[in-house]
Amino acid sequence: IWEGAYQACSLNEAERNTALAEIRQRIIQQTLPNDFRIALIELLTAQGWQGQALAVRSSAPGEDGQQHSFAGIHHSELNVTGIAAIEVAILKVVASLWTLQACLYREKIGLAHTDAAMAVVLMPMLKSQMAGVIFTCDPRDGREDRLLISSVFGLAESLVAGTVDGEDIVVQR
Repeated sequence: IWEGAYQACSLNEAERNTALAEIRQRIIQQTLPNDFRIALIELLTAQGWQGQALAVRSSAPGEDGQQHSFAGIHHSELNVTGIAAIEVAILKVVASLWTLQACLYREKIGLAHTDAAMAVVLMPMLKSQMAGVIFTCDPRDGREDRLLISSVFGLAESLVAGTVDGEDIVVQR
């Protein structure tokens, strides 16, 4: 699968989307190794998370650094409950290494596709009254002397996906 993923990222734009979608589908259809699954069940049991809604999030090496950030590029699954759903969510997060935006961003920052890797974080969901995103550089004009905080009621999923506009607050440094 991985060799095909590296090659898919180098195709022309029209072929790239189709090839990457096929790679992601092949990853999602995989079965997690049995020893991994056993360790996952042991972790969920030890943490008392068997019936707990979890966030399954990306934590790719170099995802957040001083020079670049993959925030919003890789997939997250929220409110995931039960071992079967968690397994699928983990595979979806790993598969998000091979989206068009992830490939283009790696190319933009000079990260080789062969260096693409993914760690996955499981964490309990918190009941959210409000959530948001803080930009350390104003994305509207690139100004680095102010922060932009964008917030919404509930979870920030729709804000991050760009389907709703948040309430913006600008903080001058």
